Amino acid sequence: MNSSPGDALGARAAHHLEFVAGRRVAWVTLVGGLFLLGALATYGRTLGRPLTSDAQFLTSRNAFVRDPGGIAKVWTRDFFGGAITNGVEYRSGYYRPVTNALFWLEYRVAGEAPTPYRVTQL
Repeated sequence: MNSSPGDALGARAAHHLEFVAGRRVAWVTLVGGLFLLGALATYGRTLGRPLTSDAQFLTSRNAFVRDPGGIAKVWTRDFFGGAITNGVEYRSGYYRPVTNALFWLEYRVAGEAPTPYRVTQL
């Protein structure tokens, strides 16, 4: 079987691309791990502590978050609407549906336990 110089060059190029891609994955994993370690070193001691101040009202005491049907409200209402007005219409100008949807989901899974809220906020 005859192989041309182009075949060998193509095989070397493919090998080089695999090597570079593997190094990129390793680099991204290393940097991500360092960021995670930094966050845990900084905030790790707070994970089991209770939520304080406004964090309680924005998460586990939020009327929209507590309501099983509140998922529609977190996508259509003001960020603070369920937190400080107990569900009464309020317009602060802050619209954060993904954040409130995450709080709603966490409340379904963990209730008022502070650790899930703190972990996802790292």
